[in-house]
Amino acid sequence: MITLSGVTKNYGQTQVIKGIDLEVRQGEFLSLLGPSGCGKTTLLRCLAGLESIDGGEIRIGGKLMSTANMSVPPEDRNVGMIFQSYALWPHMTVAANIAYGLKLRKLPAAEIAKRVQEALTMVGLEGYDKRYPAQLSGGQQQRVALARSVAMRPQVLFFDEPLSNLDAQLRNRMREELRDLQQLLGITAVYVTHDQSEAMAASDRIVLMREGRIVQQGQPQAIYARPATAYAASFLGSVNFLPAGYDGKVADRFRVTLDGGNSLELFVPGELQPGDRVLLGIRHEEILVNQETGPNTFAATITKSVFMGATLHLDLQMERLQLRAVIPSRTFRTGEIPATCMVTLPAQQLMFIPVDDLAVMKP
Repeated sequence: MITLSGVTKNYGQTQVIKGIDLEVRQGEFLSLLGPSGCGKTTLLRCLAGLESIDGGEIRIGGKLMSTANMSVPPEDRNVGMIFQSYALWPHMTVAANIAYGLKLRKLPAAEIAKRVQEALTMVGLEGYDKRYPAQLSGGQQQRVALARSVAMRPQVLFFDEPLSNLDAQLRNRMREELRDLQQLLGITAVYVTHDQSEAMAASDRIVLMREGRIVQQGQPQAIYARPATAYAASFLGSVNFLPAGYDGKVADRFRVTLDGGNSLELFVPGELQPGDRVLLGIRHEEILVNQETGPNTFAATITKSVFMGATLHLDLQMERLQLRAVIPSRTFRTGEIPATCMVTLPAQQLMFIPVDDLAVMKP
């Protein structure tokens, strides 16, 4: 449905999109994920025709939309855009907001009325057609913005951080509703967010960006379990980084010595030579506390604990190594947090991370 080939975008002397190649399949929900300033929103605006590009080309539905020398206007791309601010006309009713684009296309009045009602039904706002945006909650306003785009029957829906203005519970519910509606319509969606939980919950595929480039892309589970860099590991979830030296192979496992002094057994891909420096990672929630004995189990001091309802967040001191663990609250059945505990770093959960230029070695 969408093809980007060597796309670049400059703001003055600064290149903010740096030669991106990407394909988005028909009916796919794809998320552009990354921190502020990584270029994800700029790339989305280029796709929508709201920004020109300085190199490469963009095709939507097989049709050429953008090159360095031409750009099809947004209204002629047959795409829908849902903004962070909703962008509703405050002086228009819900029905008038939804009908606005249809009137610009000079559709018959009966067809406009039909599409407005269909869109209201899709987003669960039947009976709200005569209200004004100020009379709606944030979630309802977001649904009106979505209904307005859906009524145009676009090939693609673009979402620019549409849930960031909502409270946490509403954001989670709207995320599910957006995904359900996208699947119901079978429409292609490109979703911009800096929230990794949003991206993982809603996406068929995540494109992780950094400084105008794609760092890694793939299914959420694959990127989470097999990050290509330390940057990818830390952005998708919480991770402890463990610098170590490779000691050698024992049976089917590798042995390393952490900079903190502890020895670990793990499964590591690739060829290593004794003495090689490696960077390991383990997710906070993969650490086991007071559950096992055996390989990779060590005594640790609990220096801090934070109760989060279903989970406890622990800061652990293990010889010269600091770790952070997220464990079920029921781990300590008495409810009292002890001063010390046994910590296991399961071999199958230790990740071998290619070293990049991200200096994050803290838990």
